[in-house]
Amino acid sequence: SPAPDSRVAIAFATADGGYLVATLSPAGCRVTLETATKSKEYPPPTVVPLGGSDEQGWHWGGNFCIPALALREAGLSTASGATIGAAVFRLPREGSAFGASHPLDELSDPMEPAAYIQFRVARY
Repeated sequence: SPAPDSRVAIAFATADGGYLVATLSPAGCRVTLETATKSKEYPPPTVVPLGGSDEQGWHWGGNFCIPALALREAGLSTASGATIGAAVFRLPREGSAFGASHPLDELSDPMEPAAYIQFRVARY
């Protein structure tokens, strides 16, 4: 099973330089908004856990929905075709290597929105 301090996060850059962050851990999910004018934690979304193992070890994750209210309050458009700057991080666990969805050099700030990947909103 995963270590209790294992976590994955997705950070969305808000228009005013803040962040909407969803953090997934074996214990559940937290969604928080930090902007220049607001600090808020939303009710935890339901998580459908995923897990398994192979020759590389144990893998875990989960499916969850970020509340539409959180996206709206962060000023992020959920209209089909809109783009949102975001990054996915594997956060350190017992000193292990940090992982990110976008390339970083040694001096880069991983939370710098200029380095984020542009995600396109799609309706399914």
